[in-house]
Amino acid sequence: RESAPPPLSRRCCGQFRWQWVEASTVENVHRHLGVSLRAIEDFLFAIEWPSRYKRSETDCSRNGPHVDGEETGYDLAAHIRSSLKEKELADFSVAELLWAQEHPGVRRCADAFVSHAQIQPVTMFLEAIGRAQRNVRYCWWGDPPTFFVDYFGVRQCKSGDWSPKEVSFAIAQIGHLVLMLDPRVDESHND
Repeated sequence: RESAPPPLSRRCCGQFRWQWVEASTVENVHRHLGVSLRAIEDFLFAIEWPSRYKRSETDCSRNGPHVDGEETGYDLAAHIRSSLKEKELADFSVAELLWAQEHPGVRRCADAFVSHAQIQPVTMFLEAIGRAQRNVRYCWWGDPPTFFVDYFGVRQCKSGDWSPKEVSFAIAQIGHLVLMLDPRVDESHND
């Protein structure tokens, strides 16, 4: 079993900056944008995840009490929405913001679409993205692979931004699918 990754503050290159974005620079690109693990880590560092996150009463009634280190994808999505609203960037996806800043870890079309369950702990999700990055790297040459991940590619603050029909279309356009199974069930299937 691999050791846990170092804390985000020691890994990130800090290339994400909160800034105003011109809507015309990102219009309609978000449904296929790919983000690398480095881009994900940079953004999580910028929003102070998970140190600044606190589960709301509504979310506690749905998902149980907040336990540090066991935050789920639902928690991450809620924190992303809160962060985007706080910075008055609720019209955009995380990938669009990274794209507008020309972050080196974002590409116009993802190398693979990531299918996962939001109930999975975020730490498990990040470990799985790291494994997928290593596995996909064996298949393609060049820069680290990028992934379409709903947390970052969907406009989290926009209701109805993503439909099953659009998911099917995106998977077909991207052409590769990474399926994350819950490793607590059978870890051998996640590689």
